[in-house]
Amino acid sequence: MDLSAFLGHLHPLIVHLPIGFLILAVAFEFLSFLKRYEALKRAVPFVLLLGFISATFAALFGYLLAQGSGYDLEILSDHQLYGILLAVVSGILYLFTFSSIALALGLKRRTFSVLMLIMFFIVCYTGHLGGSLTHGKDYISFDIFGNSTSGKIEGVENVLRKVQANADLSLPIDLKALDSLRAKGVVVRIMLHAPLQLDVTMPSGSGIKISQIEGQLRSIAKVVIWLNLSGNGLTDQDVEFLPLMTNLEKLRLEKNPITDHIVGQLKGLEKLQAVNLNDTKITTVCLDQLKQMPNLKRVYSWHTVEK
Repeated sequence: MDLSAFLGHLHPLIVHLPIGFLILAVAFEFLSFLKRYEALKRAVPFVLLLGFISATFAALFGYLLAQGSGYDLEILSDHQLYGILLAVVSGILYLFTFSSIALALGLKRRTFSVLMLIMFFIVCYTGHLGGSLTHGKDYISFDIFGNSTSGKIEGVENVLRKVQANADLSLPIDLKALDSLRAKGVVVRIMLHAPLQLDVTMPSGSGIKISQIEGQLRSIAKVVIWLNLSGNGLTDQDVEFLPLMTNLEKLRLEKNPITDHIVGQLKGLEKLQAVNLNDTKITTVCLDQLKQMPNLKRVYSWHTVEK
C-alpha cells in the first residue's frame, strides 16, 4: 500500500512527459512537410515511442493516485478513460511508423498525419480534464479574462456579485472571512462561480490552530464543497464544525488522530461522496456506520486500527 501510494504521487511529475513527447512528435510530423525540416520525419518514431512509454506509466500512476484520494468521480472517470485511450493511440501510431505495417494497411502519409492531429486533440482534452480535477471545472474559462479570481480578494468580490441564489448554497458570504483565512495560510480556491463553491485546504503540517480559523470556517461553511485538513494533528474535537458544511462533497482527514467519534460529525452530511481517513485511529466500528450513509461512495481507510 505504501509503495502504491508513493507511485501514485509521482503521477503529477511523470504526466508532463507524455504531453511534451507527443506534442513534439506532432510538431515534427507537420514540420517535416517543409523541405527545410524534412529530416525531422526520421525522429517521429522515436519520440512517439517515448510518448507511448511515458503515457503508459502516467496512466498507471494516475490509477494508483485515484485510489488514495477522493476526486470528482465524473471527471475522474473521463480523465482515466482518455488517459488510457491516449496511451493506446500513441502506441498504435508508433506501430504505424514501421514501413511494413504501413504498407500492409495501405496507410498513406497524410492519413497518418491526420491521426497524429487527432492524437494532439486527445492530449489537450486529457490535460484539460486533469486540470479540472485539481483546479475546478471552470479553471479554463473565458471568464478569467474579465473576472480573475486569483490574487487579491477584491477579484473575488466582483465574482460574487454575479452568483445566483441557490436553494442549497447560502449567500452572501463573508468576504473578510476568505481574506482572513488566506492571510493565515489557508488555501481557498473558487471551484465554481455560480453558484459559489469553495475548495479549502489547510496545508499539511502548517501549524495552524483550528481555534484561529474556526470562526471563519463556520461563516463560509455552506459553500465549502471540498475540504482538506490532512496531516495537521487534528482531533475529533477540532472538527466539531463539520456538521455545518451541509454541501460538503469531498473531505480529507488522513494523517490525523481522528477516532470513531468522527462518525457523529459526518452522519448529517448528506452530500458527502468521498472521505479519506487513511492513517487515523478509526476502527471497523466507524466503517460499518459510514456504510449506512447512502450517498457516500468512497471511504479510504489504509493504516487504521483494526478491531
